[in-house]
Amino acid sequence: MKRIALLGATGSIGISTIDVVSRHPDLLCITAVIGYSRVQELASVAKQVGAKVAVIAQSSAYTDLCSALAGTGIEAQSGDAAIAEICSRDDVDIVLNALVGAAGVAPTLTALHHGKPVVLANKETLVCGGAFVTREAVKTNTAILPVDSEHSALFQALIGEPRARVKRLILTASGGPFRETPLEELRQITPEAALKHPTWKMGPKVTIDSSTLVNKGLELIEAKWLFQASSNELDVVVHPQSIVHSLVEYVDGSMKAQLSNPDMRIPIQFALSYPDRWEADYVPNDLPALRDLTFYAPDEARFPALRLAKQALDGSNGMAAVFNAADEIAVPEFLANRISYLGIPAVIEDAMTHFAGATAESLDELFDLDRNVRSWTHEQIIKRARNV
Repeated sequence: MKRIALLGATGSIGISTIDVVSRHPDLLCITAVIGYSRVQELASVAKQVGAKVAVIAQSSAYTDLCSALAGTGIEAQSGDAAIAEICSRDDVDIVLNALVGAAGVAPTLTALHHGKPVVLANKETLVCGGAFVTREAVKTNTAILPVDSEHSALFQALIGEPRARVKRLILTASGGPFRETPLEELRQITPEAALKHPTWKMGPKVTIDSSTLVNKGLELIEAKWLFQASSNELDVVVHPQSIVHSLVEYVDGSMKAQLSNPDMRIPIQFALSYPDRWEADYVPNDLPALRDLTFYAPDEARFPALRLAKQALDGSNGMAAVFNAADEIAVPEFLANRISYLGIPAVIEDAMTHFAGATAESLDELFDLDRNVRSWTHEQIIKRARNV
C-alpha cells in the first residue's frame, strides 16, 4: 500500500489522482490532502478519500476549514509549516505535488530531504528551483517521477536506453486554440476564448499558458532538469491531435514515442505504479479512428513565449525564475481584462530585459528574486494602465 500526500487536491490533477486511487484501493490510499484557499472543496475531498489530515495553505482560512471538518475526525492544519510537516510524515510514502506556481518548490525539497519520492505535476518546482531540487534528489537518492503527459512520455521512452545514445528529446504541443488564428486577431483574444482548450481540461492558469505556449516553454526548462538535457537536445513540435505525447530520437535515427488518448489519469497512474504498470479501463486507443497524426514546427512569431523560454533556458541561472514569475503575474491580469492577450509575452519579455543576468545561488536568493520580479512586474502593469 502506497500512502499519498496529495498537494493541490482540489485542482484538475488532484481530481484525476483521486479517480486513479479509487480504482486501486488495495494498492493506493491518500493520507493527507492540501489545497490553497478553497475550503469547502478541500473538506469535501478530505471526506471523500478518508484522509487523516487536511491542510489549507492560506492561514486565514484555517477557522473555516476546522468548521467544515467538525465531527469528521479529520485533522485541520494551515500554512507553509504544516505543508512541510505533511511532506515529512512517517505515514506518507509518496508526495504528489500538483500545487500551482512557485509555491510548489519548498514542499518538493522537503519531501526529497526526507526520502519521499515526489510525483511531480508542479512545473515551477524545476523551472525555478531545478538546480536545488535535482541536487537534493541525488543527495538522498530519491526519485522524481513526472506527471506531465509530455515528460511522462519521455520518461517511458527512455527506459532501458543508455542516456549517451539520445540525440533529441522532442516535446509535443497541441498548439492551443489559436494555432491558426491570424496574427492581427490575437490582440483581440478574450479570456473566455483563451480558456477553451481544444484537447485538455485544465485549470485556468495552465489553460492560458497552454494557449500562449508558455506552458511548453516551462516544460522545456523542466525537461532540462528531469533528463539532464542541454538546450540543443530539446525541441518542440506542434501535434494538434495530442495522441503522441513526446518522442525520443536516438543517435542511429530511431525514434521512440509514447501514444495514448489525452487523459491525465494515464501518466498519473504510471508515476504511482512505477516501476510496475497496472491495468486500467480508461478509454482505449483506436488507431484506425484517428486516421491522421500531424506534426509541424511551432510559429515563434505567433508564440513569442516559446522564444523567451529558450532564452531563459540558455541564460543565467535566475532567468527561468524571472520568466515564470512574470507569467504568474501576467496571466491573472489578462484574466481580469487588465492586459491584452499579447500583453502576456510582452510582460514576460520586459521582465527578462529588466532582470537580465539575474542569478540565484541559494534558495533564499531564489525566493528573493521571485518576489522582486513579481513586485516589479505588477508595478509595470499598473504604470501601463495609467498611461493608456
